[in-house]
Amino acid sequence: MPTLYTYCIPGDDGAAPNPFWGICTLTICKPVIRRTAKVGDWIVGTGSMQFGFQNKVVYAMEVTQKMTMKEYEMFCKEYLPMKIPK
Repeated sequence: MPTLYTYCIPGDDGAAPNPFWGICTLTICKPVIRRTAKVGDWIVGTGSMQFGFQNKVVYAMEVTQKMTMKEYEMFCKEYLPMKIPK
């Protein structure tokens, strides 16, 4: 049975989660979720009161693949170069 992970996004600048270019990633945030989530699990980010998005779902994504940072870097260089910050 899949696990549902939820957390409050304190601010949304598009870096974490990074929903751009067709793939939503948690590469630079939520290390515990990244470490424990398995393929098939779901992650839901909710909005913060600070920005008036309390009780709102900002995003929901299913874990479809897990990569090491090195694998992610190589994947982005080949398929998603715009996802890598300059």
